[in-house]
Amino acid sequence: MIGLLDRSAVVRIDRTDPGAMMAVESISEKALGIRPEQLSVAAGGLYVSGLGGIVRLDTGERFLAGSDVCGRVVGSALGIVATRKGEIVSLEDGLSYGKATDLAPLTGTLSTSGFIAFVDQGDRSARVGILDGDLHEVGFVEVAGEVSRLREIGERLWAMTPTEIVTWQLSTTGLSDARIIRVKGALDIDLVAVNTYAVAGTFGRALYRLDRDQSGAGDLFFAATREAGRLERVLSDGRRIIAGSPEGNWLYMTGGSCEPSSNPIQTVNPANSTLSGLFGSASIEGADSDLFTIDTAPRVVIRGSGIQQTIQMPQGTHARTLALVANDLWIGHDDGIDIWRFDDAKMVRVGRLRLQGPVTNIFPRRTEDGASWVTIFGGMGVAMWRPVDGTTAAVPSTPPTAAATSAGE
Repeated sequence: MIGLLDRSAVVRIDRTDPGAMMAVESISEKALGIRPEQLSVAAGGLYVSGLGGIVRLDTGERFLAGSDVCGRVVGSALGIVATRKGEIVSLEDGLSYGKATDLAPLTGTLSTSGFIAFVDQGDRSARVGILDGDLHEVGFVEVAGEVSRLREIGERLWAMTPTEIVTWQLSTTGLSDARIIRVKGALDIDLVAVNTYAVAGTFGRALYRLDRDQSGAGDLFFAATREAGRLERVLSDGRRIIAGSPEGNWLYMTGGSCEPSSNPIQTVNPANSTLSGLFGSASIEGADSDLFTIDTAPRVVIRGSGIQQTIQMPQGTHARTLALVANDLWIGHDDGIDIWRFDDAKMVRVGRLRLQGPVTNIFPRRTEDGASWVTIFGGMGVAMWRPVDGTTAAVPSTPPTAAATSAGE
């Protein structure tokens, strides 16, 4: 089995023992030459696509190299194609065959005709539809909001948006029998039994029954498990953090339990874009500009103590917040936290934590041995400095309660 490891590597997993599966090979982002974000099988080949282009794993061939993000790869009567910058482009020569931001080959009864599902995402809505083998549109429907995931399950197409799931019956003439499932924060869905689906998202996870059957009513969620996700508003008093969104609020006792909360969040702790330390001053690039926005800054600038240094965020990510922890600079970004220390007249990275980001807030512990953190999609937790093999490293500290699973991992 082949999988992606947190947009940083491609791994091969040995499934010989289903109870003890293990990664037996890893191909890093550096070795691939791209930042991997998607896996696709097309025309007998396994492709990895992401920031920087597309790589065919079995041959090492690289396609559409550059600085753009490439999406899923599919086969068509016109050759192998993928999405790039909102267009369907040929891997062979880069020719454009139309508009789309995502493609998904259909594997059911429509697969014999080479049909492909597509999303063409706009600013406020998306077109979702079907292409024939020659990449001509067969039909489409308009969906409000952003489509974060497109899945074919059975003979139906499913689209995930921030406020609902929409599903349609597939046919050679297009999409019909639209069903709207009202749920906030759904990110993925799959079939686990006849008429029963598993749904996962920022809200947690649940089972869903589409139609009425002998088990009970249709259009029903059941066996739900809540998780702390979509934490867009954050407030901390040093001992506790309350964070949430219209999907719900969560109260985290720092280093302890994380539980749903009915308390409103009246004020928030904004992200820190500038601070000062023994090294001088640090600022997220552009923080002093009237046009500054926190989600478009890929660099942090250090000035003072005889240095001027620019710290580049990991490829494809943005700096979100800064914190000073025991004179170290902690930078929260889209993929976690980087820790920098002033040493020999320059800043040197001494630690890194991979977290499901973006990391929006970092609150130093009063004991100066770490910090608590909040991410929009990865919950809340604590990172502490602890000895590891004779050295000192930043490691996440996992809260002990089951309710706080997403808050500490």
